[in-house]
Order: sequence, then C-alpha cells, then structure tokens
Amino acid sequence: MKILALLAFMALSISALGKECIFTRAAFDVGSGTTRMKVAKVDVCKNQIIKVYLKKVFPVKYKASMAQNKSKILGPEIRKKGLQTFSKLKDLAAKFRPRDYVGVATSALRQASNGGAYVAEIFNRLGIKIHIINQKKEAEIGYFGALAQGMAGYRLDDIVVWDIGGGSMQISSMSPSRTLTVYEGHLASIPFKNWLIKNVKHHDPSKVFTPNPLTKKQMMKGVAYTHRLAKEEVPYLLRRKARMKRSLIIGIGAIHNYSVLKQFKKGTKEYNARALEQVISALAGKTDAQIGGEYAATDYSNLGLVLGFMQGLGIKKIQVRNVDMTDGVLINPSI
Repeated sequence: MKILALLAFMALSISALGKECIFTRAAFDVGSGTTRMKVAKVDVCKNQIIKVYLKKVFPVKYKASMAQNKSKILGPEIRKKGLQTFSKLKDLAAKFRPRDYVGVATSALRQASNGGAYVAEIFNRLGIKIHIINQKKEAEIGYFGALAQGMAGYRLDDIVVWDIGGGSMQISSMSPSRTLTVYEGHLASIPFKNWLIKNVKHHDPSKVFTPNPLTKKQMMKGVAYTHRLAKEEVPYLLRRKARMKRSLIIGIGAIHNYSVLKQFKKGTKEYNARALEQVISALAGKTDAQIGGEYAATDYSNLGLVLGFMQGLGIKKIQVRNVDMTDGVLINPSI
C-alpha cells in the first residue's frame, strides 16, 4: 500500500535519525466554519495517539464571511476573529507543554487568495504552523485517521470513508492497485445551504444567510439535486463499493459527527436513510431559532445533503466515527 508504506518509511527515518518519537503535540483543524484543536501525547514513529489531554471547538466562519462579501479574500474582521481564536486555543493548550503547535487548513483557506498570507501571520504572531492542504491530502488524512480506530473485522477493500465538512466533501477507498481512490466533492455543508437559498428559496446567499424555514417538499428538491449529483460525479469504484452489502461506510468529520448525529438519541453511532427522512419530517418548517444552536442555518440542510448522497450511492447505513483532521495531524511525522 503506497501511502501506508510512505508513512512507515517516514516514521522509520525519524527513528533512525534519533529524533524524538514520543511527545505532546497540539493539532489544529482549520475548517470552513469551525476551528478544532486536540492536544495529545503521541508516538509519531508508531503513528499512535497515546493519550488525549484536551479537545476544543470554536466557530470561525471563514467560508460564510467570504460568501457574504462576494469575495475570495479573507477580510480583516474574520482574520481578527481567527487570530483571537488561535490565541485562546494556544493559551488553553499551554499547560500541557506541547512540543509543537501544528495544523492543517482545508477548503476555505484553499480558496482564499490571501490564505497563504493569513497562515504566515498566524505563525509569525503565535508560532502555530498551519499547512494549507489540497483535497486529496485532506482525504488521505481522514481515511487513515478512520482506519486507526480499527477495521471492525472488515477487509480493507470493503471500507469506504466519507468525510463532509463546511466547504468540501471527500469519499475514499482503497483501489485494487492499493492506491487511494478519492471523490473530491465541492458540494458540502455551506455550498448546499447556499444552493437551497438561491435555487429553492430564490434569495441571494450574500444577503440571506439561512434557508430556514424549509417545508419538507422544499427540502426534497435539495435531496433530489444531491441524489443526482452523487450518481453523476462519484467515481464508479466508489459507487460500486458504496452499494455492496459487505461494505463498511464510515462517516467522519463535522457534519456526520456533530450536525447529523446530534439529531438522534444520545449514544447513537450509526444511522440509515429511513432515520434521516424521519428527522427531516420532524424538523420541516422550523426556523433557526426553533432548531437552535450556533449552526442552525446548516443543521437542517445537512440532513438533506447526506440523505441525497446516500440514496444516490445506494448506501444502506453509515457508521460514524469521531475522527477529524486533528487525529491525522497528531500522528503524522511529516507535519
């Protein structure tokens, strides 16, 4: 397996050079709408997380800010909020004495024309090294982070990892040639919310920031759109595996873990299309205030996004794992 072999080679190289294998690291996942930090004791030579000391999540809505400004530039207000968030997170992590503060940034900072300048500012001011990664690298980090929690008796060939964030979506599985096949999707939480605002509610997403309230009929228009997109865009290998009875579909990332899963009974670790439809019916017609929470504008639409892809790909159920980019960053010796 090419990618696993590369990680093993990097780990052996570190060990051979006599560099430290076990240390405490603060890892950051800079998403389109949320910034996460995880502080843990790690062994980068064995690609293992030994002990997690701290997990924190703060909303920093980079993608929404750019959409509202109709610009690909991170404006001064959102940069200021981001820097304040990083400073607060670093202060919280300091008592665990991390050896380094490192992270990855995904869709929003990839698209921002001043994303590189912004991460340089973060490093110069706070000493936090953020790498802006491409979508394939994002998929790799998520995929191996999910597998690190075990394969549950499944063969590697039968595992599909589905990651949805604020600004991008990745579906990944190992091909027969032992390379990772990745669907690099651009319809994710925020783009789908904006699609509903524009195409179903007929408003301008730069002026109207929520599609809610949505009737079930309106939501199902969105489901039909994502259903069609899944069938048209996702590579054949992934479509074939997704509908196979023996496959394990693992959902990771903020949308599966926090947005969708919180609509079900506490302790739930998997869901199916029928359960999603029931929740969609229950929340139909509700306003942001009635839905509640920091992410009310996307929590309802996320259900339609996931349901449409499940139907389009023939996915029966999803096993959710609490994995995000911080897990991959913690154990990756090259970051």
